[in-house]
Amino acid sequence: MILIDYKSRKPIYEQIIDSIKSLIVSGVLERDDQLPSVRQLAQELAINPNTIQKAYGELEREGVIYSLKGRGSFVGSGIQELRMVQQQELIEQIFEISGELCELQVPQQEVCAVVQRAYEQEKRRIESMIEMKELSKQFGDIQALHQVSATIQKGSIFGLIGSNGAGKSTLLRLLAGIYRPDYGEIRIDGEPVYENERLKQRIFYISDDQFFFNNSNMEDMARYYAVIYPRFSYDKFHRLTELFRLDSKRNLNTFSKGMQKQAHIILALACEPDYLFCDETFDGLDPVMWQAVKRLLADAVVEQQLTPIIASHNLRELEDICDHIGLLHQGGIVFERELDGLQSNIQKVQCAFSTAKGIEDFSGLDVVTMEQRGNLSILVVRGEKSDIEAYMKKMNPLYCELLPLSLEEIFITEMEVLGYDIQQLIY
Repeated sequence: MILIDYKSRKPIYEQIIDSIKSLIVSGVLERDDQLPSVRQLAQELAINPNTIQKAYGELEREGVIYSLKGRGSFVGSGIQELRMVQQQELIEQIFEISGELCELQVPQQEVCAVVQRAYEQEKRRIESMIEMKELSKQFGDIQALHQVSATIQKGSIFGLIGSNGAGKSTLLRLLAGIYRPDYGEIRIDGEPVYENERLKQRIFYISDDQFFFNNSNMEDMARYYAVIYPRFSYDKFHRLTELFRLDSKRNLNTFSKGMQKQAHIILALACEPDYLFCDETFDGLDPVMWQAVKRLLADAVVEQQLTPIIASHNLRELEDICDHIGLLHQGGIVFERELDGLQSNIQKVQCAFSTAKGIEDFSGLDVVTMEQRGNLSILVVRGEKSDIEAYMKKMNPLYCELLPLSLEEIFITEMEVLGYDIQQLIY
């Protein structure tokens, strides 16, 4: 999964180079793995194909990739050198830390302990991620997922959008190790997840339907989860129960559906997992509870590097909590973007002139869509706001206003560019 930050001053082709190198270093891409074609990646990132070609050309000159005529580009023999560079950088950081501690006359035993913790922390940072490669799952004649490939970095809040039947629940159950993939592989922190008991102690899955033991209360479930999850915190459990004003001794079967979801969220956070997979978990929560949950999730991401994946059919529900959004349709991820870059790089322009304008009059802008209503032009333009304002000022309009787009409007626009009708995909 190659990501670019439209707000960064770093040229996009250099960001693509860095992203591909990072995927190679982390092991997502291995020797002779095929890269996306120039056309495919340009369409996916919605940028000029020449930018992709420039990045691939530079990587080929460095020996990182190679190309075969008529077949595409592949990871080359420079993979080991890249990983050695990463290791060298890690070693240099360790020496720097140990040198500073020695200058402060910290005892050698403490220096070794600090350096070891720094090494383990940096190693986990480099290796921690979710990797899905050509993931497929079929139930009888129904193809639930088809060749899904994606990488989700540690500490990211990833929103998974899709209509009913798109494959969201199947994907989360594969990630949680409930299902075994038919084809492809899933690795979390470099390990396969299916039947991996040690890894599953760091994963919590909340299904769309809430399941509890018969005649159990929250205290019963807490004792059960404390056996499975070694980091279970009773302090956090009691604090959150009090915050949500739930009676932990009341039979869970007597809770409303919304209260049962709150109970499951409390138990999940008390387990202190590294990965939290939520399947329509927040659908039906009242606005006050949803705001409280969002705050708790954000705190957990910062304090314990929690990585939540939140599946929903409601785009509005996720736009102010997630930093990445992926759209799942007919078993495949057809669209994935980082929200900050997505929202900052596209504007709606409403402008009026003494005479009607055509799209050719805005050739200096990267116009995605245009609508004409008499002398009023309504455009969706990709680019920095300041650059668009400067260009429009030179055209001397009678009226001009730049408006922010909601996330839903951005998705509709971007998906239309890719040839999809998002109304049919989500609603």
